[in-house]
Amino acid sequence: MTADVRSDPSYSAEQRAIRSGIERLQNQLTALQDRLAAAETADAACPPGWSRRGSRCYLLPAVTATWMGPSTLCPAMDRRARLVSVHADNHQEVEELVAASGAAEVWAGGVRLRQGGVDWGWVDGTPYEFANWAPGPSSTNVGEDCIIMRGPKSGYPARVGQWHDGLCCHPGSHFNFMCQITLH
Repeated sequence: MTADVRSDPSYSAEQRAIRSGIERLQNQLTALQDRLAAAETADAACPPGWSRRGSRCYLLPAVTATWMGPSTLCPAMDRRARLVSVHADNHQEVEELVAASGAAEVWAGGVRLRQGGVDWGWVDGTPYEFANWAPGPSSTNVGEDCIIMRGPKSGYPARVGQWHDGLCCHPGSHFNFMCQITLH
């Protein structure tokens, strides 16, 4: 409370209580703003062990799973993380990380929007405006609705980082995966 309110007899007890409540709220607001600023600073950093490339962090864990596994494992490792989405501005860094991984195949966050359809999207909601499909026809087989990137140990005739569609949940479709965090 300011000294003038406490000592000025023209202020009622109710006015002094209101003023005191306002000051408490202002102090709480300042504390919350400080916490928010600290959280935003923390959100601008990659977690330990992740690779930072520009405004994104990437992790390619040394585990394999069907496509459904990483769609829950990535956010479990960091609440900001999703399966990687590949765009014109990050495809080279994604391909470099896949090449360095030693993996045969790597799940990405691309999914067919309608089973057996031709339209694709990214699980993080970013626009699907870039494609890197391996040569040959894309399949419209039921269940082959998730994007897999070729790794350096892939047995398929394609460049590292090129895509093909794969069975999302087939028990034999256990591949490495790449998680991504977009920093703000």
